[in-house]
Amino acid sequence: MLKVDVGGEFLCASMDDTKEGYMSLDRELSGMAVECMPQLKEFIDSTGRITVQVDKAVYGLIQSTKLWYNELTKTLMANGFKIVELEECVLVKALEGGRHLVILLYVDDLLVMSKSKADRHWVKDLLEQTYGKVTYDKGSSLPYLGMTMIKTKNGFEVCMKAYIEDVLKLYDEKLRECMMPTTHRLFTIDEGSPS
Repeated sequence: MLKVDVGGEFLCASMDDTKEGYMSLDRELSGMAVECMPQLKEFIDSTGRITVQVDKAVYGLIQSTKLWYNELTKTLMANGFKIVELEECVLVKALEGGRHLVILLYVDDLLVMSKSKADRHWVKDLLEQTYGKVTYDKGSSLPYLGMTMIKTKNGFEVCMKAYIEDVLKLYDEKLRECMMPTTHRLFTIDEGSPS
């Protein structure tokens, strides 16, 4: 398995042509912009800020995650991946000999699974060549979205041991007080209600 994180992922996606986006820079950033480019001074408003049009899907815009998803899946599909019809965040590429290369997506966190180390690293190299900075972890046991993904002899196992331990630490005393989650008084029987 290989866990891949694309650095500055939203900046890799351009805004779409259907909507314009604007952002107001705070006073400090506006001042730095004018310091670097004095011609921007005329655009400072009465509050000392500059409003700019956004060309890239920057963090914080509602549509940024979708624009990044569109950009990433376009790249992956151009390289032979297909989106799983029932789960749009899973992409699969059929390889020679009946092998498959599977990618799970969650925003900028990708989990790449294949029996072949070379296939997994091909994905990392593709992303690096296309988007620049990519960080990755590899191994037969990797943390992913609060879970631990474990490669076993027969496939994969998903474990949430760390999450369970955190819950037990947080609620340990209260959990010990409850022998069962309900009591005999869970429901009130209203004898006078119509059947």
